[in-house]
Amino acid sequence: MRLALVSADDGPCRPLAERLSQSADLEILCVSGTGAGRWLDPGTWHPGGITTIRFRADYPAVPELERRLADVVRAGEAAAPLEQRWLEERGPYSSALLRALDERRMAHDVFVFFGLESAVTVMGLPRVDGPTVLVPAISDWSLAGSRVLRETLAAAGGIVFATEEERRRLLPLVGPERPVALAVGSSPEPYLEVVRRVRAVVGDRG
Repeated sequence: MRLALVSADDGPCRPLAERLSQSADLEILCVSGTGAGRWLDPGTWHPGGITTIRFRADYPAVPELERRLADVVRAGEAAAPLEQRWLEERGPYSSALLRALDERRMAHDVFVFFGLESAVTVMGLPRVDGPTVLVPAISDWSLAGSRVLRETLAAAGGIVFATEEERRRLLPLVGPERPVALAVGSSPEPYLEVVRRVRAVVGDRG
């Protein structure tokens, strides 16, 4: 099984990647610049034998602009284009990573996206023509109800909730027919369970 783990920053998904690598071939796709200001050179590395490809961010984030846009989104006053602009500014936005997703559609069996509140996820997940799994990892519940995040949540083939609170609050938006699981400790099994179920659903429809 071939997996792509897609994230703004490879840090949050690397421990999981190390565990999943025992059961699947995988690579990490991430961005060289993050909202936290940690800039890394783009390129390909193989730490721990896991291929990690970092793509350059198109531009650095402007925290004050992102905060102002977030306030408008939080108040429920943002039209779809403004919500999109908020995500671009929240970043990291990488047109190179989005192009890579287009090019790698057939190279992986499943794409696993980390972080719902991220331009990488919101703009990348819908581009994947195949099975997808989302790990929302919500950090700001006041923004979780925005149209663009709800649409992204609905577009994911399967969901792995990071906490019981996430499952309780997001499951009504996901629906009972969607493959879901709750991450338990450091075990990779909940992720593999959802990956297998998403693949089976796509196979049945094909």
